Amino acid sequence: MTSRMDGRRRAAGRALAIVASVALLVAGCSSEPREPPTSKPTGPAPSVEFTASVHPRTTAIDISYRLVNRDDKVLYALNRVFTAGFEDTFESKPNDVYVTVRANGGVEIAKRAFDLPPGLLADAPAMLSGTPLAPGESVEESFSVALPLERRHPYGNRPDDGPTALPDPIRYVVFCLGVVDVAPQEIPAAPGKRIYYHDTGVTKAQHVFCSDRVTLD
Repeated sequence: MTSRMDGRRRAAGRALAIVASVALLVAGCSSEPREPPTSKPTGPAPSVEFTASVHPRTTAIDISYRLVNRDDKVLYALNRVFTAGFEDTFESKPNDVYVTVRANGGVEIAKRAFDLPPGLLADAPAMLSGTPLAPGESVEESFSVALPLERRHPYGNRPDDGPTALPDPIRYVVFCLGVVDVAPQEIPAAPGKRIYYHDTGVTKAQHVFCSDRVTLD
């Protein structure tokens, strides 16, 4: 009797070990790189109307959006991303955007603030600019982002921070816009520019509004 029970226990133990091994294997296969975290807003969302459309074409993705301030205070749309390679000159075009990884094979095309990635030491924080909107005012843009998409994060592509490339294939895209109610900085290097830093001082005041997901066929 004892030997028969011991045999059953050993068989059950082997079965559990196999199940655990399969579960670990599946978890390992399904894991994917994650972007560095961005802080969540600490206050309530502002009252706005946000609409956006995302239309993929063969060579580009066409994006249009409109933001209306329905709040009783001035808001700022963080929609002025500085052109890659020209951040020091504070140049910005409508199709200057950030492109980052989302879960489940997705990609986010965005005009918003990001946190400094954990463990990264920067001589100065990356910057972007924005458009002020008094109550009742609106801003809208239409632009195209060329394909194939390439990852662009304000702090670059560091393997220590997460992904350095986009999913392949890209299953869906989404457009997002950051909105804050805090005044911009004024810095001597950028006279007349409304400057926001990519750090928690901005992201904790930022609410992000996004389009619906659009699949790439």
